[in-house]
Amino acid sequence: LLCKNKTGWLNLIKLHNLSYHNFYHKPRINYTDLEKYSEGLICLSACLGGPISKSIINQDNHAIVAHTNTLKNIFKDDFYIELQDHNIEIQRPVNNILIQIAKSNNIKLIATNDSHYVNKDDAFAHQVLLCKQTQSKISDDKKMSFGVDEFYLKNTQEMRTQLSYLGSDIFE
Repeated sequence: LLCKNKTGWLNLIKLHNLSYHNFYHKPRINYTDLEKYSEGLICLSACLGGPISKSIINQDNHAIVAHTNTLKNIFKDDFYIELQDHNIEIQRPVNNILIQIAKSNNIKLIATNDSHYVNKDDAFAHQVLLCKQTQSKISDDKKMSFGVDEFYLKNTQEMRTQLSYLGSDIFE
């Protein structure tokens, strides 16, 4: 979620606080609260862990339609289908389906990159922090790991290159 204005900022704070009241392994919010506090907010469909992408991966067409329609109904023109590519094998086919969903539902596309550290060279330091947080070791085969070093702040050219397989007209 992004804030468009002060009302959006205040609503984002309300949603953040509510997410801890709904805590179950991780903070979370439900669609009812999201609708109640949607004013002034822009909604992006999220990464591979978001409800639409997860539904695509699970081949759950009913859930894809339900999540897409719910978010579009709540946010109207302030809902965007989010395309990412972190060199994770499943992202390219998911992106192709997300583009189809956006076109068939008249939803705008946006290219983003999950950023967990600033520079690509910071990936190892991030892995060390994950190990510390999860009380595991770098040498542990079962440690939490992002598996790639693409979760950094990319510039425009890097983003265009990363998503070039989608075609040059996709974001024009």
